[in-house]
Amino acid sequence: MSPTSQSPRFRLPQAPRSWRLPREVHLLRLLLVLIITPAFGIACDRGAQPTDFRYRGPLLVVAVDGLDWDLMLPLLRRGKLPHLAALIEAGSIGALESTRSEFLPVTWTSLATGKSPDQHGIRGLIARRKSGRDERRLYTQADRKTKAFWNILSDYQRRSAIVGWWMTYPVEQVYGVMVAQTQSLDQARRSSNRASRKGGLIEGWENQVHPIQRSSELLAIHQRVARELPSRSREIFRTLPQPTTIETDRLWKSMLHAVESDLAYIEIMRHLASEDFDLMALYLGGGDIAGHDFLPYRYPLKFSPPPSEEQIANFRSVIADYYRFVDRAIGQISAQLPARRALLIVSLHGVNLKSPSKDLVDDQSVDPLGQRLDRNSPGVIIASGLGFRSRSEPIDMTHLRGSSIPRIGTVFDVAPTLLAYFDIPVGADMIGRPIASLLESPPAKTRFIPSHEEAAAISAE
Repeated sequence: MSPTSQSPRFRLPQAPRSWRLPREVHLLRLLLVLIITPAFGIACDRGAQPTDFRYRGPLLVVAVDGLDWDLMLPLLRRGKLPHLAALIEAGSIGALESTRSEFLPVTWTSLATGKSPDQHGIRGLIARRKSGRDERRLYTQADRKTKAFWNILSDYQRRSAIVGWWMTYPVEQVYGVMVAQTQSLDQARRSSNRASRKGGLIEGWENQVHPIQRSSELLAIHQRVARELPSRSREIFRTLPQPTTIETDRLWKSMLHAVESDLAYIEIMRHLASEDFDLMALYLGGGDIAGHDFLPYRYPLKFSPPPSEEQIANFRSVIADYYRFVDRAIGQISAQLPARRALLIVSLHGVNLKSPSKDLVDDQSVDPLGQRLDRNSPGVIIASGLGFRSRSEPIDMTHLRGSSIPRIGTVFDVAPTLLAYFDIPVGADMIGRPIASLLESPPAKTRFIPSHEEAAAISAE
C-alpha cells in the first residue's frame, strides 16, 4: 500500500486564527533578541559543542496523550499508580497550558519544535496535494518546515531514540534511532472517529525505521505484539461481561487499535533501553481515546441520556485500566535504565473536567463533571531525576487537587526545556522558553542563537 493512495474528500483543516501570527511579528521578535543579546551578555554563538557536554545519564520522556491530573489523582491517592507517585514525590510537577487546536498533529509538532503552525507548517491531519488538484493527502514529516528537538539534539551529537511520535513518518536521519508513527488514508476513510486516526506501524510500509538496517529487528516486535494482542489486552482490561452495541463495539475496537500501537512502541523502547542514549522519547496515544470516548461510562450520571447499565459494566474501568497500564510501562522501561537517569512525563491536554467551584473526586454521586469535553484543559508535566529540581518537602497527595497545581509553562516551552537540559542554546525564533522551575540548575541567563534552522547535522547514523 502506498502512503499516497487515493484519499476521500475531506474538508481541509484550518489553523486557529489565534495562531496565525503575522510574519512581521516573528521578524520583530527575532530582531529584538538580536539587539538585546549583546547588552545582557547572552551567548549568541554556536553554544556548547558536543565535546563540551557533561553526560548526566539518559533522559526518558514519556508523552501520554490526554493524561489528565483530575483523572490521575484519585488513582494516585489509592496507590494504583506507584511509579508515577514515586516520580511526583521525588521531583517537580506542574500543569501545561495547551493550545486551541483540536488537531493533534498540529499541537504535538508545536511541542516538538517550540514553534507555531505558521512556522512549522503542519496544519492538521489532511492536506491538499501539492499538485493543486482537488485531492487530499496526509501531512507527513516532510511537510514540517522547522527542526524538532530530535534534529537539534542530532546537530549537537546527543544520541536519541524517538519512538511513536506524531509527524515522524517517513523517518529522518537522526543521530540515533527513530521509529515512526505512521498514519494511512485508509484509517481516515474507515471512520470519522478521531480514535481511528491514531497512527501506528503498518505492515509492509517502508521508511518506518531509521537506521534502515534495524527495520527487521524492530518491526518484528510489532508483529509479535499484534499476535499477542488478545492476551495482552486481557491483561490490561478486564473481560467485557456484557455484549457490546454497534457504537460501543466501534469505540472498543478503536481503543484496542491504540493499545496495540502503544504496546508495540513500549516493547520497542524496552528493547532499546539497554543501549546508550542521551534522550529516549516515547509517545503513547491511548490516553486521549480512553479519556474522551469512555468518560460517560466512568461518570454516567453527568451525561444525558446516561449509558445503559450493561455498557457501564463493560467500560467503567477503561480509563483507570489504561492509566495503570501506562504506569507499569513507565516502571518497566525506567527499571532497565542506569540508576543515574531522569524522567519527564508530559501531556498536551486533559479532558476538561473542571467545575466552576469543585474538583473531580472519586465518587460519581458527587462528581461535578460537566459534559463539555475539549482540548483546552491543561496538560500534565512531571520531571524527576538527575538534572531536575527535587522536591524540598513531602507532597500531600490526599489534599492535592488539579486546580491547585500551578501552570508552569506552555506546549511551546517543552522543546526549549529539553535543549536547556542538554546545555544547548535556545533558538531566538522559538516561541517557547525553558521552564526554569523544573531544572535543577537553571541557567542564570538563557543562551540564545538566532536559529537552529541553518545548522547542518554534525553526524547521523
